[in-house]
Amino acid sequence: MMRNRSFLIQMVSVAAVLSLGFAFSCSDDEPQFSREARYAVEESNVDAYYADADDMAGVAVAESEETEGAGGRITSGARELQVDDDRFCTAISINVEVPSVPVGDITIDFGNGCEDVRGNIRKGKIKVHFRGRKFRPGSVISISFENYQINNVTLNGVRTLTNLSTSTVGAPKFQIELTDGSVSWDGGIVTREHCFSNTWERGALLDPTDDLVTVTQCPDADQAAEGVNRNGVHYRVFITKPLVYKRGCPMAISGTKKFVEVDSGKEIIIDYGSGDCDASITLTVNGNIRNVGSRR
Repeated sequence: MMRNRSFLIQMVSVAAVLSLGFAFSCSDDEPQFSREARYAVEESNVDAYYADADDMAGVAVAESEETEGAGGRITSGARELQVDDDRFCTAISINVEVPSVPVGDITIDFGNGCEDVRGNIRKGKIKVHFRGRKFRPGSVISISFENYQINNVTLNGVRTLTNLSTSTVGAPKFQIELTDGSVSWDGGIVTREHCFSNTWERGALLDPTDDLVTVTQCPDADQAAEGVNRNGVHYRVFITKPLVYKRGCPMAISGTKKFVEVDSGKEIIIDYGSGDCDASITLTVNGNIRNVGSRR
């Protein structure tokens, strides 16, 4: 049984988010909303891919005794780490370089491809560098990719996750920054950089199915995200109301963000609702409002 020990970001199912592209395109028969819905879905997809990699990195770090801080000196050197998570279908190697202050590297190697129980096929490597013990304020995890693909979608860039918590008591808070990000599939490529602040609220009785993650843009950032989508549109994203994610839901269950086409100045308001776990959003474009997607 998977222990759900990750302490990282959006608990989003990659397969669920990918299905939204079909739901939106089939239900959206108004040309003026077709492009906007496609942009919204693509942006959510890109976030979901990176969030999935974050989550696996967090599970691997949490499983490593080098980050536990239970006392005693850890012997440096390479070793294999067995992870209790059904997304990991190959062994993980871990090398701890500084045993007195937990600093190490984890390589999650999917080889030439393996399929998890949800039907996702991953290839290549996710490379994780950690500094500091899990859940401790100031700990940092950096995630990079080496020929990494999921379902023939290639990820690049560096994700840096910094623990902003002031203590080990209460809701953990993390800053998640992506630099030099790019995602490519079907001959298209998306470039992206972003900076989020995420707060993890644990569920009652520590039941992970009740966990919530609240996402805002970094306080000092001009925007939450910026990039160029597959249509060549330079965009910026602003979180105008905190986004709330719940494990098992295909996207945020509440909150709003604003997608701005930089060249034209066109604004697309994306509203995720008020708490329902569904695959529906409301778009507002030039004062016109439309619900897209399908409720479950």
